Amino acid sequence: MTDFTLSTYVRLLEATKDYQIVTVSDFLSGKAKEPFIVLRHDVDKHPNRAARMAKLENRLGVHSTYYFRWDPKLPHVDRGYPSGTEPGGFPAHQILEAKLYGHEVGYNYENLSTFKGDRDKALSDFAEKLASLRKVAPVSTVAMYAAPRSKVRNADMLVGEDL
Repeated sequence: MTDFTLSTYVRLLEATKDYQIVTVSDFLSGKAKEPFIVLRHDVDKHPNRAARMAKLENRLGVHSTYYFRWDPKLPHVDRGYPSGTEPGGFPAHQILEAKLYGHEVGYNYENLSTFKGDRDKALSDFAEKLASLRKVAPVSTVAMYAAPRSKVRNADMLVGEDL
């Protein structure tokens, strides 16, 4: 049986006491000292659970990276549309909580699969969504969403681009 409770997560973090836990940005910038663990979370469907985890990690002195995915069901208000009229957005409250607790915020993108391989549309959409997320928190790293049901690999959007 798999146990995904916060109490089990605390035990997992306690088992890593001999390691430095770092964010993705810290790893990429060379700030990690051996031995280390790069800790990241993809926030797809349950941003409230991620916010609770961010608070718990903060209490334990752990800083990690939270990659937030665009949710087409959230109201999108930052493009000037009234709330609820244009679908899509990021869970701003939970992103602010992660930032408040000292965690890195990143973008979990799936633009290429969303646009069924149309790279130009995907890159334009990526830029818009990244700008939207940056209105809530600074973002310096991105991670692709696997989109398991899509025949398009989001990683292909990276070819030749410095996202």
